[in-house]
Amino acid sequence: EQMRHNIAFSLERTAKNHPNHTAVITPHIGTSISFAELNDESSRIASGLNQYGFKKGDRVLLLVPFSIKFISIAFALFKAGTVPILIDPGLGRKNILKCIREAEPHGIIATPLVHAVSQIFRKSFHGVRYRVTVDSRCLWGGKSLKDIRNMADSRPTYVNVLPNDPAAILFTSGSTGTPKGVLYTHRMFSQQLGVLSSCYGIQPGEIDLPTFPLFALFGVGIGMTSILPEMDFTRPAKVDPEKIIQIIGKYNITSAFGSPALWDTISRYCLLH
Repeated sequence: EQMRHNIAFSLERTAKNHPNHTAVITPHIGTSISFAELNDESSRIASGLNQYGFKKGDRVLLLVPFSIKFISIAFALFKAGTVPILIDPGLGRKNILKCIREAEPHGIIATPLVHAVSQIFRKSFHGVRYRVTVDSRCLWGGKSLKDIRNMADSRPTYVNVLPNDPAAILFTSGSTGTPKGVLYTHRMFSQQLGVLSSCYGIQPGEIDLPTFPLFALFGVGIGMTSILPEMDFTRPAKVDPEKIIQIIGKYNITSAFGSPALWDTISRYCLLH
């Protein structure tokens, strides 16, 4: 009942109905996770974040490479009632720092490199109170993701959110001007899941190929298995089209999301071969 307005409830529901179905596969490194495992992992991280001090409504900068870990943390942030800030790492240093200053994060979950950069550009990170490093900690303090997992309550409880409560801040790509932050509510995300499912007739169990991190969250929410390709997600036009075509054939991909630049590269390859 507490979870039903939270966009993370979509994962909770799929994990209940199809616990053993695979949620995410990363073929090039040989890793995968089921919906039940993903749900449990995100719940554990969410509980640890709340125990650490993250509160409902806190804005949290998430700068982690697109991976199973990224998806787990994103759903954990939703469950914890916090508001993840998602910025395209391909925007370049100047635009990324500007976006961070505008979003004014209370916390940051990132790689050691990002934490090191935050010590140099302190002005952009001045409001950060909570730091979590996805690997080992160093000079910046805070907690590691392992610490957060260990802090979790054995029976996690969820932060109650309402449909119009903030769910995330997403920054536009900057392709038509300065990147702009857009505030999404839990209701907006839920409506988008409904529209995507009905418009395309997507059914749980289908196979999705997301080449943009946000759409992996939609795929998991709908109940699709997401295949994470081997590519530089900050430079979609430079994708290796042969690798994408191989994945589509091997996993019988039924849907895929990509930028026009990515599809241009892939379609030109298809025409030639």
